[in-house]
Amino acid sequence: MATKRDNVTRLKSSSLHSLSLLIKKSTYQDHQTREKDLYLRDIELKGFYIRIRPNGTATYNVSARLKGIGKKVYKTIGNCDLFTAKEARDEARRLLADIKSGIDPNSYAESAEVHGITLEYLAGEYTMIRDNLSRSTKDDYIYRIPQQLGALARKPINEITVDDFVAWWGKAKAKGSRKVALRYVSSLYTYAIARKYVTENVAKDFRKGILGGIPASQPKQTHIPKDELEDWVASFVKQSVPHPRFQELWDLKVRYWNDEPTIRENVRDYIMFLLVTGKRKGEVAHLTWADVDFEKKVVILKKTKSGKVDVIPMTRYLWYMLKYRNESNFKDDTYVFPNRYRSGPIVDIRRALEKINRGALRGHTTAHDLRRTFATVAKELGMGKHDIAILLNHSQRDVTEGYIQTSLVYKRTNLDRVSNAMLGHIQGWSMVYWYGALEGWDTGPDSDFEEQGIPYYR
Repeated sequence: MATKRDNVTRLKSSSLHSLSLLIKKSTYQDHQTREKDLYLRDIELKGFYIRIRPNGTATYNVSARLKGIGKKVYKTIGNCDLFTAKEARDEARRLLADIKSGIDPNSYAESAEVHGITLEYLAGEYTMIRDNLSRSTKDDYIYRIPQQLGALARKPINEITVDDFVAWWGKAKAKGSRKVALRYVSSLYTYAIARKYVTENVAKDFRKGILGGIPASQPKQTHIPKDELEDWVASFVKQSVPHPRFQELWDLKVRYWNDEPTIRENVRDYIMFLLVTGKRKGEVAHLTWADVDFEKKVVILKKTKSGKVDVIPMTRYLWYMLKYRNESNFKDDTYVFPNRYRSGPIVDIRRALEKINRGALRGHTTAHDLRRTFATVAKELGMGKHDIAILLNHSQRDVTEGYIQTSLVYKRTNLDRVSNAMLGHIQGWSMVYWYGALEGWDTGPDSDFEEQGIPYYR
């Protein structure tokens, strides 16, 4: 079979799960995941390849025999999202030269010194390998390490001392967040020792030897109380962008929203989705259009903390929201709630929540507080633990097709009850002024949709 020496797959040495080609900057993005690991082997640099796991994780790697005749040595360079193809190729050349000269890179005693590995880099490598970590935890590692550690996150790990941690601890921004960051760093050092990057865990020495340990924090139980919820929602509405056709209506603007609202549509709808469904932020952030079924009127969350598929029936409110987003000129091809750069899912809404809190003269509120608020309102409505567990996807039962079909109407009714109690007339108002529903259809949260001659889904 003929062989082409270019970026076209070299068929002679290819198979279903192993392709030979020229690795370029977008190569790992050009191939779909498969049931088994997919290997993309470079035709110019023998031993250099990309490995794409079924879960979508893609890494640059090398493999070769020691001195060309010894045992086969494998070495991961790093995640394809963290390295460019050129950077990975340069590193591959160096590693392959070491292996062929008889040096096993996996046994470097001072690998950190050789590579200049930092905590920021290590966080990327660690979260890429640890498949058992939830997506939200991985994202938190990637976000929190550079945010909390600052310059320390960019210093080679073998050069960081206990004194560095002493200095950082006293200047760290948020006291609660620094505890989490230190725990993450200690885990990274444990991993680094196993990889033989370093020989001691200085973060652990600081945490136990200097601080005497950090007591475990009591889990937060905060939510937005019923007597504060109306002001919180009013502040949310005032700072959120309305539907384009209402943005210039001065009488509405004066009454309902600021002259220049700063909470954009993606963030607005993401926050409201969390509030009216009680779902976890990471699960909703990674919701894709492929998991929104307008025909069956359901939303399917596949990547959940419980590991169970969560089927959410579309309430009238969710249907209007998702229909508006689906028909928007700014719709993202993949994610229902993309980030502002359209490079992936939405990540952080803390700034928006803080704006809402200030407007409502309320203290700190987190995304998870919205979930607790949903659960609290459901309990106050008299729902039983089992019904609330189903809404929050805490149920121990497997989600079978029969269970889904028999529970959808019941779940939709309960979701409506909770959102009506939380939002009141604002629920109908925002369908019109955020999502373009017909004006005048709603006379209050308890109005009958069908009686007014308007179909449930138009």
